Amino acid sequence: MHANVQWRHDPAAGEEAPYYRLKESYRDVCGTVHSLIVLNIGFEPALTPRQMHRIAAALTSRFANRHQKDAFGGPLEGLEPAERDYAERYWRQMITDGQIDRFDNREEQARQEAGKYIDLDTVRHTDAREVGAEWLCKQAIDQLRMEEFLRGKGGTKNYEKVIERVGRAREKYPSVAKFYDIEYQRDEKKKENMGSISWTVRDLSEAESGHGVYFLRTNVRTFDEKTTWDYYNLIREIECMNRQLKTDLNLRPIYHQRDDRSDAHLFLGMLAYWVVNTIRHQLKGKVENAYWTEIVRRMSTQKLVTTTAFNALGEKVELRQCSEPSKQAREIYRKLSYKEAPFRKMKICRSQRPPD
Repeated sequence: MHANVQWRHDPAAGEEAPYYRLKESYRDVCGTVHSLIVLNIGFEPALTPRQMHRIAAALTSRFANRHQKDAFGGPLEGLEPAERDYAERYWRQMITDGQIDRFDNREEQARQEAGKYIDLDTVRHTDAREVGAEWLCKQAIDQLRMEEFLRGKGGTKNYEKVIERVGRAREKYPSVAKFYDIEYQRDEKKKENMGSISWTVRDLSEAESGHGVYFLRTNVRTFDEKTTWDYYNLIREIECMNRQLKTDLNLRPIYHQRDDRSDAHLFLGMLAYWVVNTIRHQLKGKVENAYWTEIVRRMSTQKLVTTTAFNALGEKVELRQCSEPSKQAREIYRKLSYKEAPFRKMKICRSQRPPD
């Protein structure tokens, strides 16, 4: 803090007199010095410029230790009692006018601005990995409420709840639901619970008119034509999906020594099929029939990049940012109504000096 002295015309004295102002300076990140007037004293006939400079020096010491309880703990060398009274009065006035807080805010703004400047010589890309397909599956898992399913103990048995869930399923798949008649029966012992559900298939002769013919051969004579066709499509879809996720669908060889681990292996494979099939089923509804390997290839163009650097304050800054999805990846997000990125930018700042 320093005293700024200017000679101005004093209307009260009718002559030129010293006009006093107290200023404090700070330096921004670019090295530019800024001055802030913390107290406009004005004309003070009782003080000489030399006395004002001594008072400014005393206030500078107190300002530097302003966060301590008592900066004026003992008498200051070279400061007269009258000068100390003026120093105390000026200090209280600066606090009352909020000039101390104003300077602290300006200094904090300059410090925050300095934290945004990065030394380009210290920039390092420490990690870059594919995030598109992973983010796609994560949103499918949330959509399926798989975590809730895995943590839950069982489904509902309440009569109204069961009818409500079946109704939602019929509304979601109206093209299939119109071929079924469903009957509900309450539990005889507990009337509020569902006892049983039965359904019958309506006459499909009109719906099947005009369809082509596809020949299948099977050695299971107990299956009718529809059951054979359904099993054929199911097996073909599972084999195709498993072939893309891992290898051909075989239980052997499997490299686990215990039965429970083998069961866990197959269960995780089933969950993976559940997620992938959910994504592909929704895309097929939007006229997108690409295989899962092709979907992964498109989504793998979106990356998650981790960058580290040091800012002007010497703090280590770590940035994680997702790249913009490509045109094909964005189209998949749009058809699934999914978000395009888990986050835009994540900044972690650690107070750490750069290495020598």
